[in-house]
Amino acid sequence: MNLLDTKERALPAHVAQTLEDHLVYLKQVALYTFATSYVAQKRVLDLGCGEGYGSDTLARAARFVVAADYARDAVAHARRKYARENLAFVVCDAQHLPFRAESFEAILSFEVIEHIPNVRTYLEEIRRVSAAMSAVIFSTPNRALRLLPFQRP
Repeated sequence: MNLLDTKERALPAHVAQTLEDHLVYLKQVALYTFATSYVAQKRVLDLGCGEGYGSDTLARAARFVVAADYARDAVAHARRKYARENLAFVVCDAQHLPFRAESFEAILSFEVIEHIPNVRTYLEEIRRVSAAMSAVIFSTPNRALRLLPFQRP
């Protein structure tokens, strides 16, 4: 079963469809590659994991990765495709995280913040589940380079 392309996900199966899709996918791969140096042997939250390929990349370096997404279909797909002992996929709302305080030593959230209705709550939840001295890495589209005038960065 293929994951539905909502145009909000960078899907490995669709990287060659258009130049824009390919560039978006390469950006995502670069983000996860960059982040691997911050997650080595840590408890990691990948918030907004989408299809799961980035979480799988992180799990190669991390002690344990919790990959979370709001989309049930994405999480179901990721569970089937990227099963490993140190990787768990969960469905949750980024504004109401179901984790104990200080659960994670690294948190990544790529291309998510622009979709969040209440950014303050989202950031407070990330702070709450971050252990002391955690690495927290965000990414969002650049309005000048990628977004249409009506889209939020």
